[in-house]
Amino acid sequence: MTPSVVADEAQISDLIKKKLARDASQMQNALRFSQLYARIQSKDVLTQRWSILYLLYSLSNSNAPADSNLAPARPPQPRPLSKYVDHTTAQPASPAPLSQLVPSTSTASELDLMTDLVYAFQGIDGQLIHYDRHQGAFRLPDSCRMDAPVRALVHHLATLGEYFRQVKGYIVLMRKTPSVGHVVQSFTAYLDQELTEHLKFVALLENQLEATATDASAVWTMAARTGLTLRRLKVWLQPAFKKLHFFAQLAEKCRDKRAGPILNEIHIYTDHGDPFIRDLANDILKTISVPFYEIVEHWIYNGELLDPHQESFIAVISESNTNAWKSKFELSVLNIPIFIQTVVATKIFLIGKSVHFLRFHCQDGAWINQQCRVLRNEIVLSYADSFAVEVSIDRVYRTVCRRLLDVMFNKYKLMDHFWAMKRYLLLGQGDFVQCLLKSIGPELSKPAGQVYRHNLNAGMESAIRASNAQYEDPVILRQLDFHLLQKANGDAGWDIFELQYVVPPPMDQFLLQESIKPYSKLFAFLWKLKYVEHELSKLWRKQTTCSRTVRRVPFLAGDIHRCHIATHEMTHFLNQLQCFILYEVIEKAWTAFMYRINKGLDDLDLLIAAHKVYIMSITKLLVHKRVNYLQGMVKILDVIFQFRNAVDNLYDFALMEANRYSASSTKAATTTRSTRKPGGNTNNPPSAAENSETPRVPERLLVIRQQYTTAIETFQRRVTDLLTNLTEQQDANLKFLAVRLNFNEVYQVPVAASSSRSRMSLNGSFSSVDGHQSA
Repeated sequence: MTPSVVADEAQISDLIKKKLARDASQMQNALRFSQLYARIQSKDVLTQRWSILYLLYSLSNSNAPADSNLAPARPPQPRPLSKYVDHTTAQPASPAPLSQLVPSTSTASELDLMTDLVYAFQGIDGQLIHYDRHQGAFRLPDSCRMDAPVRALVHHLATLGEYFRQVKGYIVLMRKTPSVGHVVQSFTAYLDQELTEHLKFVALLENQLEATATDASAVWTMAARTGLTLRRLKVWLQPAFKKLHFFAQLAEKCRDKRAGPILNEIHIYTDHGDPFIRDLANDILKTISVPFYEIVEHWIYNGELLDPHQESFIAVISESNTNAWKSKFELSVLNIPIFIQTVVATKIFLIGKSVHFLRFHCQDGAWINQQCRVLRNEIVLSYADSFAVEVSIDRVYRTVCRRLLDVMFNKYKLMDHFWAMKRYLLLGQGDFVQCLLKSIGPELSKPAGQVYRHNLNAGMESAIRASNAQYEDPVILRQLDFHLLQKANGDAGWDIFELQYVVPPPMDQFLLQESIKPYSKLFAFLWKLKYVEHELSKLWRKQTTCSRTVRRVPFLAGDIHRCHIATHEMTHFLNQLQCFILYEVIEKAWTAFMYRINKGLDDLDLLIAAHKVYIMSITKLLVHKRVNYLQGMVKILDVIFQFRNAVDNLYDFALMEANRYSASSTKAATTTRSTRKPGGNTNNPPSAAENSETPRVPERLLVIRQQYTTAIETFQRRVTDLLTNLTEQQDANLKFLAVRLNFNEVYQVPVAASSSRSRMSLNGSFSSVDGHQSA
């Protein structure tokens, strides 16, 4: 019994055309055959066209030599395809026909299926296998009857074509999308190259299928020998399945991603459990990370960011040269590839920023060019060796950042400017401050509208010449200036005057207004503190010089005594507050700042951060997050100034009364002498009642008493409130300030605050104080 043969007219015509097309000399014959076959199909004269074609095809192969070579069992050179045969029948003695031998339940031969699969592997529809766009897969039509395992196997093999179409679609989409970036372009080029290799392999399969279809003598024995079958094709295509499936996954995940996110997505697979996928991911990253590292390399060596598609983790914020250090470039943490540690990315960012700053703001391009030639041969920037990248970046980071700090400290004398701001803006240069108070004090005592800059300029120059500031570096003195704040109703010159230090370039690129603003706030408070102290000193001098004169006014003795005590109390408060701020706060913070610098800073950002910590450690003690002590102290200074005005009025009144008493005494003595008669007779002396008569208190004195009494009571109340807030804080420095201001517990602090204060000790030398003074 012979195996059944499927009468497929289209198949036999294709075999004849392929046979003629194999020989370049018979291309004309192949074209002629197609024309003749078309004419036969258009007419109904011949009813057995398949039998005639099959006979002609068999006769054309009758003189061809049989292929006696065995087919190899591996995919590089696949042998011609076998046929599905009915193994229940006996094998014929003569070679079987070249038609497909299939089970009786199937209408498609294995050769037809594999021929269509070859098309499907290229993403092309075949005669039987078509791409279903709704399902997104290649499918056999339901009308094509075959066994379920065969159908499942064909569908499984056809998924390779689905992967091909997905990857090809991604490549086409990215090439049509403008400005995708160099990393995406490199990725698509890699995928395109891999698809080309895939097509080469498919071409080998297609050649084997063509050879199989033309070799009639080998058809029957192919299945029994080692030829290509659907199952063997599945085994051979396993590497291609893995590769294209992986590429299709990447194409789907990276469709809307660019640069860093794509690198991150692929890098995840470098930890995959399958060595094939792991090695493939590493190979992809080595190729497509080249543009990324080229951007990093140019940034490190030249300080310029050549990144038109924003593919790196460095972004240009502004093209302006103002605030070039902080606001021109930005580190985008979200775009840092996961195979680069954040510390390494930060160093890369600082290297390029430092090189840019040295080249364009410090005019140190010669050193940059010299170092580039040296470091370019030593640095490794490649995905293949991440450890070498970290070591290289660390070495360049230390070299470049150390150079920038050396230029700042030595060439531009940055520490001299820090020191100058401390001495002048924080009033650490005492002789200059005293001379300045004396020289511009009279001008600042005028109303704000009557204060003129040229008068203050003369006072500033006079204070510099009269103090040790005259020996200062001229560069420092040129930066020292002042400006007048906006005037308000009732302001005096003291309220609008502010000393200013203009930071020279290139330091002004990182010591910005927000860095200098705390100095202005501290200067305003310290300047007012000095001003009030200066006024109290003038008041004390007035009290001392007028003490003998005002003794002539007996009814003012109590007022004078009380004002003396209050003046000393306020002077004590000012002295303790100044000592605490200047020595315990400013000097302590400065010492810590110097320690950080002398210990060694790695880059300019750390120096800026250390300076910020220095200035913030001063302001945080005065401007607490819950209580603004600075504002409370300013209110106390305002009260002291009101007291000074009231006492000044009191002494003006006392001097006036003393002069009146002196004039009355002189007039009484003159009257007594003029009324004395010859012979010793005189007028009757004043009676005792007249001498004991109490003078009436003037209305002006009552007003003055009310003023200084209110000032004293307000001062004590606000100091008590300040002490209460200080002793309730956890900061030991604030509690220590409360101890200094109320060492003898003259102010009645509430019990809870007093108990906390009693536990404080001065450098461990205070013993515990129990309770508080009762009223």
